[in-house]
Amino acid sequence: MDIFLGDCDGRALCKQLRATEKYARLPVVLYSAGEITNASARDCGATFFLRKLFEMQALLDKVHQLAPS
Repeated sequence: MDIFLGDCDGRALCKQLRATEKYARLPVVLYSAGEITNASARDCGATFFLRKLFEMQALLDKVHQLAPS
C-alpha cells in the first residue's frame, strides 16, 4: 500500500490494521516516493518497506515470500 493515499496516510491505516485482531497478522508492504524512513514504516507495524521507484519484480518477490503457501 502506498503511504500517500490522498486523504489517508498508509502508516495510519497500517496502525489501524495492527490494532484490529482480525488483521493484526496481515502482512503489510508499504511503499513511497516521499522522504519516508525505514524506521517510520517499521514504527507503524509494516512488514516491509519499498522506496519508489522500485522494480515490479521486487514487489512481486516480496508478496510471494509473505503469502501463505
